Amino acid sequence: MIPHKIPNTTDPDKYCIFTSNYSFIDNDGYVALCCKNLKNKITKYNIKDYKLSEIWNSPEMHSVRQELANGGEPIGCGQKCFDPERNGIRSFRQKTLGMINRGVPFEDTKIRALDLRLGNICNLACIMCFAGNSNRIYQHLPKMAEHFNWPEERLNKQLDKFHRRHYDWSDDPQAWENILSSIDSNLRHLYLAGGEPFYLKNFPSTVERIWKTAPNAKIAINTNGTRLLRDKDIQKLKQIQGIMIRLSVDGWGPAEEYTRQDTVWEEKLAVMDQYYKTFGVQVWDITANPLSVRHIPKLIDFVSERYPNSKIQVRPVINKYEIMMENIPAEYKQESLDYFIKHRDKLEGIDHVIHEMQKPHIDDENRRKSMKRFVNYYDKHGALTLESFDPELAEWINTGNSK
Repeated sequence: MIPHKIPNTTDPDKYCIFTSNYSFIDNDGYVALCCKNLKNKITKYNIKDYKLSEIWNSPEMHSVRQELANGGEPIGCGQKCFDPERNGIRSFRQKTLGMINRGVPFEDTKIRALDLRLGNICNLACIMCFAGNSNRIYQHLPKMAEHFNWPEERLNKQLDKFHRRHYDWSDDPQAWENILSSIDSNLRHLYLAGGEPFYLKNFPSTVERIWKTAPNAKIAINTNGTRLLRDKDIQKLKQIQGIMIRLSVDGWGPAEEYTRQDTVWEEKLAVMDQYYKTFGVQVWDITANPLSVRHIPKLIDFVSERYPNSKIQVRPVINKYEIMMENIPAEYKQESLDYFIKHRDKLEGIDHVIHEMQKPHIDDENRRKSMKRFVNYYDKHGALTLESFDPELAEWINTGNSK
C-alpha cells in the first residue's frame, strides 16, 4: 500500500483528534474513526493483514481528513459530535482533545493515542451489551432466539456474524507486530478494553510489551473487575509508569449481579479491593439503566467512602430500546435523579444521565411489553430476578400498575 499525503487542519472547529492523531481498532480488528462512530469503519483492511501505519495512511483515511479540512462532516460525525456542539454541548472530540493535549490541536498526524478493543472474550453477559463484545452473550443467542421468537435466519446470521473467528485478532502475533511496528515514543495515551482484557492469554505480558515500545504512553485498562490477579501479574503491571484502571460497576449488590449477569457481588468486592490497593483505581465507570438506577446512589456512596480520591463517571444506556430511561415513569427514578442533581459536581458525565432521566415517560403499552419480555428473559436465565431486589419496579413492568 502506498502511503498518501495526509491532509490535516488545526482549525479547532474542524480538527478531530480521532482522524488526525488517535487510532481506534474495534473488537473485529477493523479500524473505525472512533468508538462513538462505527458507521465509518474501514472494512477493507484488518489489523491481522495490514500494518496500522498502512491503514492510517490509506486512501480511506486520507478522504476523511480531506472532508474535515474542507469543512465537511464525514458519515456519523455530525450526529455524534457536531450536532451536540451546535446545541452548546461539549462533544466527544472536544473532551478527548482536552484529555490528550489540553485542547490544542497537534500540528502533525502522528499516532499520539490508541484505543484497542481486544476481541469479545468475556466472562459476563451484561444486559446492555451484545455478542460482539462478549462471547458469553454469544452463548446465549440460541436461548434468546427461542425466547424472543427470532426467525431461524436471524439466529443463523447472528451466530455467524459474532462467531469468535471474527473477533480473535488479539490472539494473532502478526496483528501485534502490525501495531507495534507503527507506534513509538510519540504515543501518549493507550486505552485497552474488551471483552474483558484480564481474561485474555498473557495480557499483562502484552501490556508490558506495548509499554516498552511506547514508554511515554499513559495506559488505561477498562475491566469489569471480576478476576483476581496473580502476584506475578501484579508485579509485571506495577512496574509500568502511569497505568490506570477503569473499573465498571453498575449497581449495588443484587442490582450489579442482575445488570452484569454472572457477577457475584461478594467476589467482585474482593477484586475491587485488590485493584484499588494495587493500582489505586482511578475511575469507576457506571452505566445507568432503568433497572439499576434506583440502586446507583447507594453504590456511589459506597465507592466514595471505601475508595477515597477516586473519580466516578456515570453514563446512560442509549442504544438498547428495552432499557431506555424514558421507558419507566418518573416516580421510579425521581429519587435517584434528585441525588444526581445534588451531587453533579463530583460525578463525571452525569449531565447526560440527568438529561436522559428528565425525558418524559413514553407511556406506550408496546414499549412496556417489550421491556417486560426483556426482563422476563433475564429473570428466567439469570441467578436472580428483578423482583428479588426491586419488587415495585418489577410489579409495574409486569402489570403496568404504579406503586
